[in-house]
Amino acid sequence: MPNQKAEFLDGQRGAVQELKILLSTVRGEDPFAPDHGLDLFEAVGGPDAILEREIRRALIRDERVDAVDSVEIGRNEPGARVAEVIVGVSLFDSDTVQFAAEVG
Repeated sequence: MPNQKAEFLDGQRGAVQELKILLSTVRGEDPFAPDHGLDLFEAVGGPDAILEREIRRALIRDERVDAVDSVEIGRNEPGARVAEVIVGVSLFDSDTVQFAAEVG
């Protein structure tokens, strides 16, 4: 078994990792942070406009995010439960990042 060490990410890489986790967490799932996460029951399987709204709401609640610049949604078919999203955000530390995540 290889010697594996945990790697703690900070800065831009850490923010992207945390934002991806945010989008894969159901809001209310974490009893210590009930507002953390995405309202998947509202967003998944519905129109892309509702999913985009919920993604923007979830991201802007994160204290590192200054603005949500873009949200692109891709689905295999309309109304599919799982969506691939590409998100662009401006962070308060002046970094702008773009990342892909699976939602649903």
